[in-house]
Amino acid sequence: ISIIAEPSTVPTPVVAEWTPIMPASYLSSTVCYRLSNHFNGLYRSIDIENVEPYKNTPRMKPNGKYTGQCWYITPIKDIENKGYYYLSTAFRGKDMVLDRYQTSAVRLQPIDGTLTQHWKIVPSSDYTGYFYIKSRTDGARLDVYQTNTDLRLISDDGKPTTGQNWKFTKLPPGRGQETPGEDPYLTSQYVYSIINGLQNDDDSKYLKIAASCKHFNAYDLENWNGTDCFSFNAVVTDQDLVETYLPPFETCIRDARVAGIMRSHNAINGIPSCANKFHLRTLARHAYHLNGFIVSDCGAIDNIMGTHHYTLTVQDIVVVALHAGTSLDCGDFYSKHSKEALINGTISEQNIDKALQWNSETLLRLGWFDPPEQQVYRQYTKEQVNTKKVQQLALKSAQESIVLLKNNNDLQQLPINLNKLSGKRIGLLAQL
Repeated sequence: ISIIAEPSTVPTPVVAEWTPIMPASYLSSTVCYRLSNHFNGLYRSIDIENVEPYKNTPRMKPNGKYTGQCWYITPIKDIENKGYYYLSTAFRGKDMVLDRYQTSAVRLQPIDGTLTQHWKIVPSSDYTGYFYIKSRTDGARLDVYQTNTDLRLISDDGKPTTGQNWKFTKLPPGRGQETPGEDPYLTSQYVYSIINGLQNDDDSKYLKIAASCKHFNAYDLENWNGTDCFSFNAVVTDQDLVETYLPPFETCIRDARVAGIMRSHNAINGIPSCANKFHLRTLARHAYHLNGFIVSDCGAIDNIMGTHHYTLTVQDIVVVALHAGTSLDCGDFYSKHSKEALINGTISEQNIDKALQWNSETLLRLGWFDPPEQQVYRQYTKEQVNTKKVQQLALKSAQESIVLLKNNNDLQQLPINLNKLSGKRIGLLAQL
């Protein structure tokens, strides 16, 4: 959605959430940007693949709330390298940066300071508000080719193509927009209603879908002042934990009987979320009676050692995560390293069986192993889902959830300068 100030004749853009940043010297290293280009349009941007054979490979994907589409532009601060940047993602953290390899290919690699990891961001000579991303080694420009998905570097010779013109769109920080507010009671009531609505129906003994509540727990910081969620250690007192952070998850698990939960990237009081046995086994499974999966946030198991430095070997990562109760990996760390940990005896077949049992409990509640004809929801058609009643309820929910913010001259809660809006109107425009 764009906020546009409209005079009686020609609309004038107002600085708002989706304003392109220019020139390059104005790029901030403390916020993240979505990287789209003129060829693909603003609704596709660079994302990081997490599965082989494309793991850590940047590719153009439809926009979404993915940390692989959240790019940090970090200036290299020493005098010799002034004017060059490291490009990293919220998904992999600032220790993994965009690197040039095999002449024209690019991928994320551990930061090591080589010139192939240095990038210059130059205002485009073709399109206002767009930039070229150029390799330091020979000035080759980042480009899109083949399926409109893959990226490559192309020589600086010749006229730039539209796939070489990149736009940097500032993304809003934090995860506050993912909850109805900061009130633990309100959030608990909200989560009970939404999980019940998503999962349950009087007409069937099966779940409609297997929902998950996330991110468990104390996941307050996305990126601030040089610290991101991947390395953040939330220091939380027992009182604050019980009174503020746990109630919504307690309601979600114990009362709404959610199918599973997702762990967060951060650590809590020095213990990475996916390795926190007290939170997973003592609280979620035993106190709240979770009977289903516990999945890591994507890449969070890798970061037990990678960003939190909690273990010394990859086998130790498997041990602490599996023993803590993380039964499912959003990524491929378990599939790559569990066999080695099993062979050397640091985990047992019983550990693996227990994780499979927890995951299978969710499949049982979905009716996964029962005959299809017994499952009501397998018989549903589009007409039964997108009904007039559902559309009216969605409209009512949207209308009743609107919040108006007062833009006081002295407080400026909104990013709007009232002096620039004299004699103009404000309208909300969105693609339907």
